[in-house]
Amino acid sequence: MKYWFESNSQRYRCSLVPILDCFVKTQNKKFRSSFICPSGTVLMFPVGVNIYAFVATAQDDLIKAISSNKLSMKDIEEKLDAGENIGFAAYVRVDKDFFSIVSALHGPRSRSFSDFVNQLLSALGLDNVRFFCQPFECEVSAAAALSFAFKSAIRIRVNRTHRLFSTLISELGSPSDVSSMVIELRPAKGMEMREGFGAAVARAGEDGIDSLTVRAKENAADALMDYFIEGNGKVKGIIRGNKELEVLAGLASDARNNHHLSSALTEYRNESKQWQRDLKDLSDIITANCWNSAVDTYSSAIS
Repeated sequence: MKYWFESNSQRYRCSLVPILDCFVKTQNKKFRSSFICPSGTVLMFPVGVNIYAFVATAQDDLIKAISSNKLSMKDIEEKLDAGENIGFAAYVRVDKDFFSIVSALHGPRSRSFSDFVNQLLSALGLDNVRFFCQPFECEVSAAAALSFAFKSAIRIRVNRTHRLFSTLISELGSPSDVSSMVIELRPAKGMEMREGFGAAVARAGEDGIDSLTVRAKENAADALMDYFIEGNGKVKGIIRGNKELEVLAGLASDARNNHHLSSALTEYRNESKQWQRDLKDLSDIITANCWNSAVDTYSSAIS
């Protein structure tokens, strides 16, 4: 997932890691256990370099143990192996502008993580700062795309071998230094594109089409997302492993070796070059005095 911050209508590409590191080192137990998601209280503690266990639970004993740094992920796994219903866990690996999350079947997912970060920012008094994240484009089949609940737009990249390229480039005088072009199809504002969507997706496998991206909602309640059709998906990986070390190794390996991720990151970083890099509110809050003051203020308010 790529991520960024926004403040006063400006986008900032800043690292989330310093904020999370301050959080997991916080000794204030009340503060550590004051954040919630639909599955219960959410808790976080470090298990590797920039890798955190993210746990959702309603069990008071577990909340107290994790908040006081008395319980490791190994302890949690042993409880799960013993069949104890203690909650649900995920691992999150956070880099300077993206994060990866691996969840158990019912574990917290990226939406819960994003909600947690925004709750944390508000608790620290940073109501003017918001955290946003978005998946790198996913891969779907043409048939799956046609079944989506809401279809918004199509973006087609064609090269010089496609007839559309020849037709359109001739209108520009056939310049020789253009190697590809992007054609975007959109419906009227607020409307869904049905007929045009189906007609465009049906051409996904044609020679000369480098990529075909659709913007759509898989389910009516979802946010709009971009999906690549027919093998052009950007980032997806399967990390297998039942134990902590296996999952951690999988997260680190996937981040290093996933060429789709590398390509998508390069594209994202190029797109966001003009964004601001230094968000003073974030750089200030991680100083010891500001952090401790904000934590104490919030903890007193929820007493």
